[in-house]
Amino acid sequence: MLHDKPPARDHRATQKQWRRHWRQAEGERLAGAPERQLDVPSTWALAEEEETWRVPPRYSTFTCIGPKPDDRWQAASCKFENVCLNSTTDEFEFYQNTDLYPSMPVGYEQLQAQQWQEFPERMVSPVQWQVDKTLGWRPRLVHRTFPTVDGKQAVWAPSPQALLQSFPQRFLVNFGHAMYDLAVPLFNLQHLWGVYRPDAQVLMLNKTSADTWQGIDFYARRMVITPDPQRSVFRLTWDRDATWTGNYTREVLGGNRNGLVCFKSLLVGTGNLTRRGRATDALPYRDAVAQRLELREPAFGREAQPVITLLDKEGRRVIENLDEVAAVLQRRYPTARVQIVSFGKHPELTMAEQIQLMSETSILISPCGGLATVLTFMRPGATAIVMNFWHTHLNRSVMMEDQFYTNLEYLDLQYFPVNLEDYQGTSDRPECELVPGGMRRHDSRYDQSGALVNCNLWLGKQGMARMQNYVDQAMLRWAARFGRFDVLEPLRQQRAAELQAQGLPLPPAHLEAAAEVARAAGTAGVADRAAVEREQHAMLADPTTGRTAAAKGQAAAALAAPQEGATEQPEQPEQGQEGWRRRGHKVQRRGKALVGGGQGSGPVTDEEQ
Repeated sequence: MLHDKPPARDHRATQKQWRRHWRQAEGERLAGAPERQLDVPSTWALAEEEETWRVPPRYSTFTCIGPKPDDRWQAASCKFENVCLNSTTDEFEFYQNTDLYPSMPVGYEQLQAQQWQEFPERMVSPVQWQVDKTLGWRPRLVHRTFPTVDGKQAVWAPSPQALLQSFPQRFLVNFGHAMYDLAVPLFNLQHLWGVYRPDAQVLMLNKTSADTWQGIDFYARRMVITPDPQRSVFRLTWDRDATWTGNYTREVLGGNRNGLVCFKSLLVGTGNLTRRGRATDALPYRDAVAQRLELREPAFGREAQPVITLLDKEGRRVIENLDEVAAVLQRRYPTARVQIVSFGKHPELTMAEQIQLMSETSILISPCGGLATVLTFMRPGATAIVMNFWHTHLNRSVMMEDQFYTNLEYLDLQYFPVNLEDYQGTSDRPECELVPGGMRRHDSRYDQSGALVNCNLWLGKQGMARMQNYVDQAMLRWAARFGRFDVLEPLRQQRAAELQAQGLPLPPAHLEAAAEVARAAGTAGVADRAAVEREQHAMLADPTTGRTAAAKGQAAAALAAPQEGATEQPEQPEQGQEGWRRRGHKVQRRGKALVGGGQGSGPVTDEEQ
């Protein structure tokens, strides 16, 4: 039987609320509210590097980090200094000084100490090596001094630093792959050498083992070389979009003129620098984006309230009763801000606003796939709850992007396990199911991922209890981290009411927690309230005292009554799903936000997941 899906809501009103909230936060920032200080360690060598650029070059130099080409060239990363891109050959040229050292080899191989008269064909990998284990790169060795930069046949590039990489088509289909498999490795190159510059030029190598140039170019225009900076993944860390090497030389030289475009520094070798490995930390990339976008992040412990964000999406792996999940969480934590963020085809939030939204989130709930990768921009210490999918071949719950998330050192990342019950009664079955030998494009993933990888979820009673437990654990961590145990007080009161209804005594921990919350809040009349609680505890513990239900109710009412000078509890939201919807200030369903994607690209979903 199909579940009745809650009706959609108009997002425009809450969109205005979001921008009003952001303007208020900006006012607090300008007024001097404490903010988290971002320390980006990716520029430790930049000042000295830029000093060397002042020296007129006479020849090229290079240095590499990682295994040698004879051992494991795919994991090496190299920096070439004073090299030029030849517009005719579309190759980088490395100039060896033959005047002083006419017979100097460029290096030695490690196995038999044989000389290199040319760079080895597979010197470094310009692509993630797990995807393409055969694609190598090297510059062309030229035996001459560095060319004279006259502004005609040879010119300096507008950006002194270039980042070179091959772009497999499979990494251009959604935001997650474009960020984790393309942008992050390139940033890690800069971070590795300590020379991060936002004005670096990312160059797309016209070389691949499998994909066609036309196919790569088509998908790249969605979020890598798009003219709209608000849709570009690369604009999060750099001033310019990526571009093909050939297009770049034509742009700099003008038209079809032949010549050389020269760079002070060229970084290449991203084979081992993705989030699939442990070669680099993840936080520097996140903080570099935050610094570049001038995110407003409160200082440690200054968060006004916990924020629970639920990601809604279009297409596949939708949580069909997400509204109900939000309502349950809002009733459980009435002092928290619970919000649903819809990611759709037409963005109403800029990319900076989207990342600011993630930065403000304390607890994130998201389906798996490319959409979930926005969790990268949550603040250190936040919790991301990413839902698994059911693998019908393995007969178990499986995480889709664990290779990206396993080594995230600054988040508490929780995988939410699912079972077959969570797929019952959804609106997309059986059409969503992959079939062996099917004619649809995604059916080819049946052997790898099973039948249900693209199907929606509906959290029933057990699933809802499971989600509630995950959020409870995250809220306990949040409260302990900041000493804000007051957010747990409504939960304690709910538990006390349950025990009272069952005629059971209140545990001492409940009484101690209530007193601690009252003291922390500076509430007057703590002794009186504690006395009332002790009396209530005693009468519940001893039913022979003859206390009636009415007397118990009076004691409970006295306990709940605000004392003189006490801080008034926040107004409780109305019970039920419609209640939290009407109270827009309690639970907001924010406007359609788009991370990545371009015109005609459709929703940002995991196209190839």
